[in-house]
Amino acid sequence: MNSVETALRKGEEKSKFIDGIATVLLTLRSNVAKDKIVIVVEGPDDVQLYRRMYDSDKVIVYAANNCRHIFEILNNLNAKGYSNHLIGIKDADFDHVNGKNYNEYNNLFLTDWHDAEIAELESRTVVETVWNKYTASNASVNLKESIYNELLELSMLKWYNNNFHLNILFKRNKIGASVSCNDGVFDYTLYKASVFARSDNAEKNFPETAYRLWYLNHITDITSDVLPQITNGHDAVELMYSKIKAYKPQNLVYRDFTQSIRDCYPISEYHQTKLATAIDKWARENLGTPLY
Repeated sequence: MNSVETALRKGEEKSKFIDGIATVLLTLRSNVAKDKIVIVVEGPDDVQLYRRMYDSDKVIVYAANNCRHIFEILNNLNAKGYSNHLIGIKDADFDHVNGKNYNEYNNLFLTDWHDAEIAELESRTVVETVWNKYTASNASVNLKESIYNELLELSMLKWYNNNFHLNILFKRNKIGASVSCNDGVFDYTLYKASVFARSDNAEKNFPETAYRLWYLNHITDITSDVLPQITNGHDAVELMYSKIKAYKPQNLVYRDFTQSIRDCYPISEYHQTKLATAIDKWARENLGTPLY
């Protein structure tokens, strides 16, 4: 990317978060938000999820488009005195495994696991219900763990990319393109090759030796508790989708599949998460009432 393209993208990014700040501020000042708080989340899928989890008479859920915009909105509007009328929910990504916190914010909350999608898959109810819906059979008891383990090499690579700011782009490479249509198994070697074959990644000199040393130093710490902290939820959901299609070939629309996952995530299970408990504590302290 040349300097002109970089400048244009930075300009677009700044314009988006300025628009986001203005939108949330206008919402907070409007009659629509009277006696309500605004919950700022990362994307439209998160909006659908958290709207189900809270009382619509008490909250308005707004998508900031990414976590950087959440910080911009909180920074600007907290300074204007709205910290008791506004909260942000950020996907933890690798924050938990990196020991990162945001204690300077009293109204920012992190997901228990890597992201909202992993929170959904951590529910046995979700895994069993969705698998049965599309295959008319019972899900294996270790399906979730199998997904996490098949993605482990990719998750480690993404963790390293995050920590060392390598800017390797993964989004355009679909998990399903590297999954066998016969047995539904993910091929990391094939996926990695396709990632680095992309022109915007091929120019990067990946530090293979340094990565292997880092990998060997960290892989021994990966337990069943750590796996949902480092696994990208979109990767896990897409792999489950591919496994279902391999198990029972069908014309299954991915968007419908992801909606099914959100729809069957039990509200009662969400309320038991650390995220929901922390938000409930904040609401009772600041508003005198829960948001449910």
